[in-house]
Formats: sequence, C-alpha cells, structure tokens
Amino acid sequence: MTIQKENHTISDIPVIDLGGMKDNLKQTADQVLHAAKNIGFLFVRIPSEQKEHLHMFEKSKEFFALPTEDKMKYLINPETNLGYSAMRQEMVDTEHVKKGDFKESLNLGRLINGEPQQDLAVFADHMDTLRQFQARCNSIVCDLMECLAVALKIPEENGGRYYFSKRYLNDSAPQDVIRLLHYPPMDDDTNNDDNSEGKDIRIGRHSDYGMITLLWQSKVGGLQIQSNNEMQDPTKMSWLDVPVLDDCLVVNVGDCLQYWTNGYLKSTKHRVVFKPNTEQTPRYSMAYFVQGGEMALDPVPSALLPSKDASEAIEFKTSTEYLKYRLSVTYGGDY
Repeated sequence: MTIQKENHTISDIPVIDLGGMKDNLKQTADQVLHAAKNIGFLFVRIPSEQKEHLHMFEKSKEFFALPTEDKMKYLINPETNLGYSAMRQEMVDTEHVKKGDFKESLNLGRLINGEPQQDLAVFADHMDTLRQFQARCNSIVCDLMECLAVALKIPEENGGRYYFSKRYLNDSAPQDVIRLLHYPPMDDDTNNDDNSEGKDIRIGRHSDYGMITLLWQSKVGGLQIQSNNEMQDPTKMSWLDVPVLDDCLVVNVGDCLQYWTNGYLKSTKHRVVFKPNTEQTPRYSMAYFVQGGEMALDPVPSALLPSKDASEAIEFKTSTEYLKYRLSVTYGGDY
C-alpha cells in the first residue's frame, strides 16, 4: 500500500478576516487580491458564533449513511448537475486516475426564494438549516467579490465596489451548487488502484469550473494544491498540503473567474489524497461552488488586467455558457 509522504504544509496561504472590511476595506481587499492572483487559495476566518456549517455536516453524514438504494433515488441529473454521484462515478483526472474518484457526493442546487430546485425529500425536515447555510455562503461570496472589485480599482461609474456582487445577486438563473462530499476509508479496491500518481488518491488533480469555491473540511485533511514550481514547469512534481483549520474555511479561484479576468486571477489545480495514518478514517467536506448563471462575462473595467488573449479559441458570453462547455468535456454530450 502506497501512502502519500508528508509534504511541508504550505504557509503562504493567508488567513483573512473579512470582518476587517468594516475598518480597513482597502487593506482587506488587497490581501484577498494578493492571494487570488498569486496562489489562487486563501483561508477565511469563521466567526465563532456561526454554526451553520456544523449542522450541515451532521445532515451530510446522515445522508451518506443511508443504504445505497436510497441514495440512488437522488441520482445526478446531467442536465442540471444536481443529485447524487456514487462511488467512482466521476473521474476529474482521466490522465492519472484510472478507476474514477474514490468518493460519493450530493449536489444541491441554490435555493430560489428559499425553495429547492430538485427533489429534496431527504432534507425535508432540515430546510431551515439549508437556507441558513446558503445565506451565509452568499454573504461570504459577496464580501469576497467586493474585495476583489475594490482591489482591482474598478471605477465607480462602472459599479465600483459592487461590480461583481451586484451581478451575482441579480443573476436571473443562478447555478450555484452546494456539494456534500464523503470520502470513505481505503479498502482493497483502493489498494489495487493502478494510478500513475500512486494508490493514495481520493480525487485526482483538477481545477474548479466556476467563479469561486468555498470549502469546509471536517477534521480529516488531505487537500493538496499544486506548487508554483509545478505551475511553471510541469515536470517538477510538487504538491503542498492545505491544513484543516477549525476556525477557517478554504476559498479558491475557479476557472471561470480566471477566464473572466484574462488570467490575472489564478485557478490552481488541487487534489485530495489519503493522508498518512488516515487511510481508515472517512473524510467529509462541503463545497459551495459559485458558478453564476446568466452573469455576462463582459470585459472587467480594470486597468490592472492584461489584454484578452487573441488566441482564445472559444469566447463565452455568460458564466452558464462557460459552465456548460466544461461539463460537456467532463461528462460528454451536449449541455
């Protein structure tokens, strides 16, 4: 059995308290932008009074403990990208992972006017928890977007601080997804995996398709990000461990935001591995994927951004167009 050797925990990922926006917006905004354009990852501190994510973890564990036949009633709908994905059903890294990702997940669509977009009978008694969690996510996302707009020095006549967040809140067809994730303990099937990166992969290397991802981790680590050296030279394989901080969530830039900012903000590849001495311990996490909907990907009015690459083969007018293209590549077929 091959277990990933310990890497040095990355110390360059900043821990940012968005509460600092009240007293020093520019400083907080500059911190967010620095992380977003240089690393693509940052930690956001969770105030001690915020408990929504803890309640969501409880409901997540209850769902994944259900018999397989019960979970299959919520099988993912490729057209909406909502529903349950079984073990090894997905494979985000077809080059290095041969058997599919060693995880199961449940995609929940963003609530519209407080109501679900899908059959959520399994959550019928916990809708208030879901609503509170989504509201918290939306608040964090808006704060991050406001910080980016301020640091990018978007003129007031173009929206200024609210350039991104206003578009996000006014989106007529939001496609945000709450993804509950369960990575079971290693089993004999995992031990026999023929992966070029070893037998310790829970989910292969990938980048997120959307704008921004918020990630909550429960106790067990395993998240790794691609080092800057590897970004510059793919032959130099190096992965850096992202620690689990009890009072923080992880934030990363997605591909669509990188595309929208002409590569100024960085969408960094990452993966999840079995950490040493955790191969028999399940890992739970929750991701909030900000994917937008009909948000127009107009040129961002910031003098800091580079010019658009004229060699870009495909141009996307909305975030939905971009997402559908990426999903079609992942799952095949038209979206």
